[in-house]
Amino acid sequence: MKTLLGIIISVFCFFNAFGQYTSVNNGNWTNPLTWSPTGVAGIPLPGSTVTINHNVTLNTPFAYTNGSITISTNGSLVHDAAGRDISVSGTGTLTNNGTLEFRYLLLNNTSVFTNSGTANIASFANYATINNSGNLQQLDSLYNDGTLTNTGLIRTATFYNNNILNNYSELRGLTTTIDSITNAGTMLNDVNAIVVADSALNLGTFTNNGILDFSRYTNQGTFTNNNYLSFYDMLNWGTLINTDSIIGSHSVWNMTSFDNQSTGYIYLAKSFLNGDASLGTNAVFIANGTFELGDSWYNTDSTKGTTGSITMQDSSVNTGVMSGSFDFCDYTPPPSSPYVDFNLGTISPSVTFCVLSGVEDVQQISAVNIYPNPTTGLLNLEGIEEESQVQVFNAQGQLLEAKTILPNTLQQIDLNRFSTGVYWINLSSKSTQQTIKILKQ
Repeated sequence: MKTLLGIIISVFCFFNAFGQYTSVNNGNWTNPLTWSPTGVAGIPLPGSTVTINHNVTLNTPFAYTNGSITISTNGSLVHDAAGRDISVSGTGTLTNNGTLEFRYLLLNNTSVFTNSGTANIASFANYATINNSGNLQQLDSLYNDGTLTNTGLIRTATFYNNNILNNYSELRGLTTTIDSITNAGTMLNDVNAIVVADSALNLGTFTNNGILDFSRYTNQGTFTNNNYLSFYDMLNWGTLINTDSIIGSHSVWNMTSFDNQSTGYIYLAKSFLNGDASLGTNAVFIANGTFELGDSWYNTDSTKGTTGSITMQDSSVNTGVMSGSFDFCDYTPPPSSPYVDFNLGTISPSVTFCVLSGVEDVQQISAVNIYPNPTTGLLNLEGIEEESQVQVFNAQGQLLEAKTILPNTLQQIDLNRFSTGVYWINLSSKSTQQTIKILKQ
C-alpha cells in the first residue's frame, strides 16, 4: 500500500498540474502545510505558478516544463543535504530575488532564469536565457549555449561561452581569478565591466570595451580591444585589433594578424615575436600605434605601418619584411644604418629610425619598473635614478595624489583607498617622463 507521501511524489513526478501556490510557512517543498492552498492537492507541480515568501527546502529533484517559480526578497529555495537538481524548460521561468541554492541547474528551450538576489549553484548549463543582476556564485562550472546578460557579479571556477554573452559588470573566480574561460561564441565585455581569469581562450568574436586581466591569453578568433587588456603571456593565432591599451608583463607571439591602430598603445616588459609557426608568411603586425618593449623584438614575417612607432630596450632581429613609414627605435642600436641589430630580411627605405647619441641618452629613456599590474592596492616603483614626481590620475583625468620620491630606493604608491578601476600613473623628473595605465582590482 502506498503511503500518502508516495502518492504525492507519484503525482508530482508524472502529472502536470496547474494552479497558483504561495508559501505560508517554512518547510519542505513536498509538505502541503508549506503552501496555500493546503491539502494533498496543494503541492506545486510543473505548470504551477509559485511564489516563495518563506524558507522552502527543495527535498526532491524537480523538472519544470512551464509555469513559474518566483522567490521574493525575503524568501529562499535551498536544496537539502542530499543535494538536489532542477531543470527548467519549455516556457518555464525561474525568478530569484532572494536566496537560491541547488547542486545543478539546467535551462532549456525558451525558459528564462532571472536573478537579482543570491544564487549558489555548483554547476549551471544554459541553453535558454539568463539575466543576472545579483550574485551568481559558487559555480564549479558555467556553460552558456544560450543568451547570458550579466549586470551583477558572477563567480565561477570555469566558464565556457558557446553562444551570446554580454557582460556589463563583473566575471570573477570563486575568490578572485577564474581558472579558465573560453569564448566560442560572441562575447562583449562592455564599458566598466571586468573579467579576471588565469587562462583565457577566444575561439569566437570577443569585443572588450572594459577591463580584462588574464594570466595567459590565446586568441584564435577575432578579438577587438577598445579599452584595457593586461596579461602575462599572449599568443595571437587569429585576428587581433587594438585601439586602446594592452599591457603585458612578459611576452607576445603573433602568428597571424595583429593590428595596433593609431590610437593603440602596447607595453611589453619582455619580448615580441611576429612569425608564423609553420615558417610561412602569415604573420602580419600593423604598427600604426605606439609599441614599447622592455626587452627584444623579432620579426620573421611582415611588420608594416604608416603612423606608429616601435621601441625596444635590447635586441632587434628582422628576417622578414619591414615596410611603410613607421618609426623604429632600438635603444642599443648597431653603429650604422639600418639600425637593427640583426637584419637578414628586407627593410623599406621609408621606414624611419631613432638614432641615439650615446650612453647618456640610453640612461635617460630607461623605464622605471612599476609593478604589479594589475594590483590589489600597493604599487612598487623600482629603478628611480633621480628625484622624481609621481602623480595618480583616475580614468577621467582627475588628479588624486602627487608625491616626491627619492632615487635608488624601493618606493610604493598606495591605491588601497581608491575603488576598483583604471588609474594613470605619471612619473616625471628632469630627464624622463613615463606614464602607465594601472588596473586596480
